[in-house]
Amino acid sequence: MKLYTLEDNKLNISEELTDVTFVMSCDILCVGAGAGGVYAADSAAREGCDVILLENSNCIGGMHVRGHVCSYYYGDEGGRYLEIDNKCNRDVFLAGNQQPETKQVLIYEMLKNSGVKILCRHTPIGVYTEENRVVGLLVLTDNGIISIKASLVIDGTSDGHLIRMCPVEKRYGRKIDGKTVPFTVRTQFFADRCYKSINADSGYSNQYDKADFSYKTILAHANAAKYIDKGEFINVAYLTGIREGLSFEGESTVEYTDIIFDNPCEKALFYAYSDLDKHGNDFALDEDIFQNWFVISNLATVTASIAVPLGCIVPKNIKGLVTAGRCISGDPYSISAIRMNRDMFRMGECVGVAAALAVKQQCNLTEIDYAQYLEIVNERGCFKGKKERKFGFDNPHPRSPIPYAPVEFSVEKNMHLLDTTAPGVAIWSCFISENKENDGEIIYKKLLSAKADLEKYNCAIALGIMNDFRALPALRDIVRNRDTFRFTDSRRSNQLRSAIAICLLGRIGCCDDIELLEDIIFNENEFKNPIYFEKTEDINGYYNSIYFDIFTHSCMALVKLYVAYNLDTSDLHKRFEALFENKKIIKRITSAPFGSPTFMEIYDFQNHILKIT
Repeated sequence: MKLYTLEDNKLNISEELTDVTFVMSCDILCVGAGAGGVYAADSAAREGCDVILLENSNCIGGMHVRGHVCSYYYGDEGGRYLEIDNKCNRDVFLAGNQQPETKQVLIYEMLKNSGVKILCRHTPIGVYTEENRVVGLLVLTDNGIISIKASLVIDGTSDGHLIRMCPVEKRYGRKIDGKTVPFTVRTQFFADRCYKSINADSGYSNQYDKADFSYKTILAHANAAKYIDKGEFINVAYLTGIREGLSFEGESTVEYTDIIFDNPCEKALFYAYSDLDKHGNDFALDEDIFQNWFVISNLATVTASIAVPLGCIVPKNIKGLVTAGRCISGDPYSISAIRMNRDMFRMGECVGVAAALAVKQQCNLTEIDYAQYLEIVNERGCFKGKKERKFGFDNPHPRSPIPYAPVEFSVEKNMHLLDTTAPGVAIWSCFISENKENDGEIIYKKLLSAKADLEKYNCAIALGIMNDFRALPALRDIVRNRDTFRFTDSRRSNQLRSAIAICLLGRIGCCDDIELLEDIIFNENEFKNPIYFEKTEDINGYYNSIYFDIFTHSCMALVKLYVAYNLDTSDLHKRFEALFENKKIIKRITSAPFGSPTFMEIYDFQNHILKIT
């Protein structure tokens, strides 16, 4: 037997152990009493397993209770959590949110009635293994350190506390720069005679670095003081919400391309339901295919029914350990769509059922009787929700009068959208077209005959996403005549047409386009352009989103052209260094302090540009 621990964020492996004394044992040991963990523990116990649930704090509930995220965005209905929600009385002051303390009591009663043994203030500090199988945990308690044995362990910590202690490949953030999205601090306040709460982006943080996490959290809490000035402030939730973090190499993986290309899934754990809920505004650094969906096609709020593979909760080549929560084997974009509260409840319930079957059948979780699994989770209602919808525009707010609008991707059926301010479905249809040559000809003819710039420019973007060079003249027109026009497909995150054209120039442009991009980036007169002053936002201070979008996309497009044409970037690097001195560009974009989301986005972007040049 070996013991795996973390020391200064580095994996430490003990010598062979022969005299470990386990003071407790169980069928299933679940760690983390959050959205996934509580329902995993509950469902495994209801399937007849002896279950112990460990929680490092002094109360249960995770972000949906202790973090006060009691309202829902997307995610789908079904399963055990509905019983709790229906029992959770609505307070007349809550404006649609469920009362956290009431929900916590009901969850506690649920677990006790299911026979789950709850141990708060118990923190795992080591993982015991035998021949690559997890067999128990070393746990820090108020009364000392103990060892607990289990047939199967569930990591329901959401941020992979146990996964980090195991010899499995880990992944943090997106590929290009390793950055995760902004975290959140939930603030409660009183307004319009109602108790309300706001879930605001609070900055970028490395939650695995104690100093950085502490500084960023303190800054975010200090920013919440603006509600004190209004006399409306109540409190700040004491649990900080991390949206995405650690991922790992699993027996199978879910990628965002599986979602947007509707790739088949042989064995699904369950079906999630959401849009790709990427936070932050630094889209210039995102992967090309993601940009095609989110930026160029402007499909930020298109929802999908998402098959989550059974194997993505199982770390590769490690037996006896599975995850329940947002820590799965996937990329940051796919995880952003799978981490919704309601889906975490349903996922946890499904994980508990699968874990119980693995213990009873004495097999690995990926080898369970899948037909029996489906029978149980379908009867429970947690496997697939009510929304039998693949792609569509769906408003998650129940009071909204906007109806659900299904989407079918077809160039022929969506050609008319190229005449509108919402051409995104047609543009994406062009990208995934299996007959690009024919469709390209049709759209090019439409571009040549266009009577208005709107139609002409939409056709150019549609051609550009197909890498058709005939789009270049019109794309250059958009960039030269840059303005503040945004597409209108989505409820939020509608993209700037000028930035879209710049993004495409970086892919299919030529050396002649370098001068155009350099003029945007380095010409001191650029910031005098009136478009940058038509509207600015107040996000922790002044924020110029138009300049941010155009500047960041121009920088990345310029670097891509330098690389594509094998040009020397050393002089370009020096020019960027001079441009970034004295926070000149940062000050053009925001007045927010260091550590805030807007400051860190441009600060990190500048560092990345210097790194890649």
